Amino acid sequence: MCLTGKTKKITSGEAAVLRRHDQHTSSGPMAREGEEMEETIEETPRGLSLKLCLGLRNGLHARPAARLAQEAQRYASTIQLISDTGEVDAKSMLDILSLAQPANAELTLLAQGQDAREALYGLARLLNTMQD
Repeated sequence: MCLTGKTKKITSGEAAVLRRHDQHTSSGPMAREGEEMEETIEETPRGLSLKLCLGLRNGLHARPAARLAQEAQRYASTIQLISDTGEVDAKSMLDILSLAQPANAELTLLAQGQDAREALYGLARLLNTMQD
């Protein structure tokens, strides 16, 4: 389950500057003004990583899984979706569904490739604006 106390408020629009939990900043395209996101992009040996909270009240069911996979397919990077139940290819709707993630689940996106940062921002934006 996600801790809502760590959520950062995004207030500067599409080119938001993210305040990372460690007080450093990074720039990039972000969600619309006023959206709440838990944003800390970290460099790991496997690529760039972003943890977020699944805000869908019905969890990650077929429709949002399809939209997530479709968005992930727009990027050249390899993108994995990691949860407490496993790690799957974020470009596969069936793989995403196999995670069976409920509302408020903590997820990690892991991307490796030339557009990894852009992919993480795009997928985070989608997950944080998606309605059930």
